[in-house]
Amino acid sequence: MDEESDSEHYELQNCHMTPPLDPTMDAAAGGDAQDDSGENPKSVKEKIYPSAKISHEESLLSILCYALRHTTTKSALSDLLDLINLHCPEGTNGVPSSLYKFLKTFDCNSFEIMCICPKCHHYLGNEVPDCCASCGSELGDMNSLVKSGNIFLKVSIRKQLEEKMLDTTFRAALDYKWTRGKSSPDSVQDIFDGAMYKSVDPLNDPDQFNLSLTWNIDGIHIFKSSPFHIWPIQIIINELPPHMRSRHVLLAGLWFGASKPKMNDFMQPFVDECLLLEQEGLTVVHKGQSLNIHVFNLVCVCDSVARCAVQNVKQFNGEHGCNWCYKKGEIVA
Repeated sequence: MDEESDSEHYELQNCHMTPPLDPTMDAAAGGDAQDDSGENPKSVKEKIYPSAKISHEESLLSILCYALRHTTTKSALSDLLDLINLHCPEGTNGVPSSLYKFLKTFDCNSFEIMCICPKCHHYLGNEVPDCCASCGSELGDMNSLVKSGNIFLKVSIRKQLEEKMLDTTFRAALDYKWTRGKSSPDSVQDIFDGAMYKSVDPLNDPDQFNLSLTWNIDGIHIFKSSPFHIWPIQIIINELPPHMRSRHVLLAGLWFGASKPKMNDFMQPFVDECLLLEQEGLTVVHKGQSLNIHVFNLVCVCDSVARCAVQNVKQFNGEHGCNWCYKKGEIVA
């Protein structure tokens, strides 16, 4: 890549897809609503043409993935958009006609960049001090930490819940635990029937509209020939019906690097926000009433490798790898 291309190279590391447009709003507008460029906005859930395999949203995300995978320059991406539109029949739900409109499709304020010390991996937060409080090393500025990969991403759980609570279908589904049928009053068929769930009084009061979470963290290798991997923190909402839980997964954080995250630092923003959601809650409108709902983080589900990292104990195949007793393990050839 030459110098001119290098100067055009851009970073899309903070991009997140904007929420889908409400189809009822589109219908109410009668198709006359226009964006600031004077063009009619397109629903991200629409197919790019009637018999297409992908939606407009999936089309935009695939183009973004292509641009990131091949470190595409601005001019090359702009030409790619023009080329795709040339192949789309007139009137179809093609791609944005300019690079500006394409980038505007993505909301870049959906998460925060959290920094860590390059030397000791101490958690620094979203502001970079002059020196690390743990090891005393000089840190430089935010850009240098981003370029060296000494960051992780924190995604707001509150914002994601507030967006989902705008969906009437989603809100109605949260009544599942009160409306479900049970084969026997004493049977354990879901998390609501467990002793731990029942021990949290605000979750068992039908007059209160509160939620609980189950979260997971795990490492995933990105490339076969590279040690780099990602560690996402993913959350499901227990009060949804089982068939809907996997369709409404929340992302709370994302670590990318050649080494495993230092869990005390990586988990700190997640723990802080969970405590705020439990203690202060968030305000939503449900059945025409403004309610303050509290969110309780109940369960962590991990595999054996991630669990020992989260618990800060010996790995499962270590000499004292058992979480329940002090018996020393034996190596079996």
